Amino acid sequence: TGSTAATWSIPDDTATIQAGLDLAAPGDTVLVATGTYFMDDLQIFQGVLLRSASGQPEDVIFDGQHQSRLLKILAVADTVRIEAITLRNGAASGIDDDARGGAVFIVESPVRFRDCRFDNNTATGAGGAICIDAAPLVELVACKLANNTALAPGIAAPGGAIAMYAHTSEGSLVLDGCVLDGNLSGGPGGAIYVDDGGLYLTDTEVTGSRSGQVSWSAGAGIFARRNHASEQGPEAPNLEVRLTNCRIADNTGRVVAAPYAGDGGGILIKGFDKDNIYEVLVTDTVFEGNFNAQGAGLYMGRYSDGLISRCRFLDNRAYLNGGGAVKGGRWPWCGGETARFEYCEFIGNEAGYDETGQTSPELGMGGGFYTRYYPRAEFINCSFADNRSGGTLHQGDAICHNSEGRTFVNDLHRCLIVNSVFYGVNGLDVQVYASDDGFTSVSYSAWEAGEYVCDGVVPTDIIDLTGSPWFGPTDLRLRETAPFIDQGTAMGISPDLAGTAVPAGSGTDMGAYEWILISGVDQGTAPTAVSRLTAVPNPFNPRTTVSFDLARAGRVQLDFHDLAGRRVRRLLAADLPAGPHSVVWDGRDDSGRGLASAVYFMRLTMPGRTESGRVLLIR
Repeated sequence: TGSTAATWSIPDDTATIQAGLDLAAPGDTVLVATGTYFMDDLQIFQGVLLRSASGQPEDVIFDGQHQSRLLKILAVADTVRIEAITLRNGAASGIDDDARGGAVFIVESPVRFRDCRFDNNTATGAGGAICIDAAPLVELVACKLANNTALAPGIAAPGGAIAMYAHTSEGSLVLDGCVLDGNLSGGPGGAIYVDDGGLYLTDTEVTGSRSGQVSWSAGAGIFARRNHASEQGPEAPNLEVRLTNCRIADNTGRVVAAPYAGDGGGILIKGFDKDNIYEVLVTDTVFEGNFNAQGAGLYMGRYSDGLISRCRFLDNRAYLNGGGAVKGGRWPWCGGETARFEYCEFIGNEAGYDETGQTSPELGMGGGFYTRYYPRAEFINCSFADNRSGGTLHQGDAICHNSEGRTFVNDLHRCLIVNSVFYGVNGLDVQVYASDDGFTSVSYSAWEAGEYVCDGVVPTDIIDLTGSPWFGPTDLRLRETAPFIDQGTAMGISPDLAGTAVPAGSGTDMGAYEWILISGVDQGTAPTAVSRLTAVPNPFNPRTTVSFDLARAGRVQLDFHDLAGRRVRRLLAADLPAGPHSVVWDGRDDSGRGLASAVYFMRLTMPGRTESGRVLLIR
């Protein structure tokens, strides 16, 4: 015999939600009618589905009235699913577990949230909205967490929105298609705090978070750290941090008397020891406008190793070092853990400046990137534009590798630069600075004469720039006159930052973008009739905004084509006035069908002129 999952409707079948949950068996569904429900530590005992009857999160609201936590899930074996519910004004206070998880407290239970909203929840301990302890897996899909707070006087409470403790479970936190905005913590992790767990973010935005309101501002947006050795021993697989197609922006750490406690503005990642590292993979992600003491965009600390591919570091600012990013390590135990950057761009990042942009009274090394304590960093086809170092010791507007007076032991501690381009007009120092013998090699790259300092390492196949090779200060596509087109060395990496295929063998360009001919546009100068055609975000899912600026009025047509050249969508055909314009593409064809993941060509046509570009749709 078997059993059939039941559905319990609230209030038709039971008067209260708790009564329905008490009656539900594993696999059952509890449907909640439209309304606002005032909650006080509702508890789920079985692996059930709890959802709004309408399927709309705004229709069912769990409200704690700033007096009580909303929900707890303790030691449930089967996955608990919560869908299309708003959880707001929850409050966790007191001591120990009572202070954790303002909206939801999860212990030793797998949980999946879908299309939920977490608004204005507070905790005096960890996790303003959600606190997770020893759970194997917690997933959030298409959820929004806004204005949640982990804060109490004198307590460095972590995780403004989410805090996860996974030492005993080595579980994972997964976010897909989520938005975290305006969350705040007294300690590290303004939005997300992960202790000894795996972290996976896809198509997710972490914006406007603030950390360290009491002390220890590390990870203003996201904090991921291994604080213990694996209980499975040295043969255990390493934990992972993965970000795919994310935006990490405008997160701010409070720099206090001990500024070195403020590592990581966008995200901080640190392992425990050489047998318990974090493996890192960050792709197609933007770090923009973040601030903290060091590594304002990305801080990969000791015992972290991995790849950063097709990412953009824009206008991040560090009070000390590493405006765009930092790779840290612990001397002398660093075993060659590496941050490898491929087809990334660093634009307008600053080191040695305070939150307002004034010069800080501290060091200011590595406007774009900084290394310390002998970690290793590699830059393959990266572009650096108008980054700057400041403070009391400005070294390396783009890159600084500082040995701190020690001797490099072997190549496990030296950096690599190949096929990369450096140019800026706002800096105070050379573009690339390293302590003696700080690189294994520097080759096939371009900068202005005198913009490189590293005694003992002579760069090879270098092209001297005499002006900007790019369309504009923030548009790092190559002009047709760029002197390093086809002058790079093949690295076997494709595509570039824009999704353009990189030719195998000879013909590789330097920098983050392969040069492509844009039909009808004089690439020796910036376009005049129509300015840069852009799509943001790119790659995208589910939609991207295509923008352009017309110098004069005219008939405009915007089409998208697949790789075979077939037109799949005519998005625009209209007479437009001069000025800026934008239109949204949702990844559908002319018949309304969703297109598959692929590169698509966009083509903007007006009388006598055409501009084209590429977008990457990721499903």
